Amino acid sequence: MPDKSKSINVNVAVNEHNNRLLTASAKKNGRAKLREAEARLAHHLNVFGADWAQMKVPK
Repeated sequence: MPDKSKSINVNVAVNEHNNRLLTASAKKNGRAKLREAEARLAHHLNVFGADWAQMKVPK
């Protein structure tokens, strides 16, 4: 985890499905949901950096 003295807060909305997944993952990993979200976001950013782009679904 990053140094908390240099952390900022970010509020995000998640749908019910992702909320259930995040809750289950937090429980499995023994973390509060906030810490689970922080860990997952940090992991995603470390793996993909600024180069990630959401796939566009054809209409």
